[in-house]
Amino acid sequence: MSITRIEVEQVLARRLGSFLAETDMDALQDGVNPWLTDPLRWALTALGYTVASITAVTDSDLSGVETAHTEALLDLTELRTLEAVQTNLTSVDVTAGPLGERRSQLADRIGEMVAERRKVYGSRYASLLVAPLSGDAPKLASMAAL
Repeated sequence: MSITRIEVEQVLARRLGSFLAETDMDALQDGVNPWLTDPLRWALTALGYTVASITAVTDSDLSGVETAHTEALLDLTELRTLEAVQTNLTSVDVTAGPLGERRSQLADRIGEMVAERRKVYGSRYASLLVAPLSGDAPKLASMAAL
């Protein structure tokens, strides 16, 4: 059984729904969330899969994903979605006399989440990734006889 685009979107909506809503990235167009297309495409290519289009990820692109890679796909898509949410946050701190609202704290918190997830997912899925997620990835060395 392969995962579908709708299933990916349902999982991500449960994981990141409030963040998507905060940045107005939760709207659907033609039944899919266009904001999740790039994170999903990035996750697929990070795992070595190809997609037919960089602007549309469909069920046929997901049909080749092995069941053993499903969790990695979801986690990597979540990571890239968090990065997109962070870059789309436009809230700023507001102060009016003694009252203030520090709305920029959300971007800071998401930045911490992204850094932590890059480390965790980078090590958890290192054997599946085409390229490392961070500079903390294990270095491979080989010796050649002369």
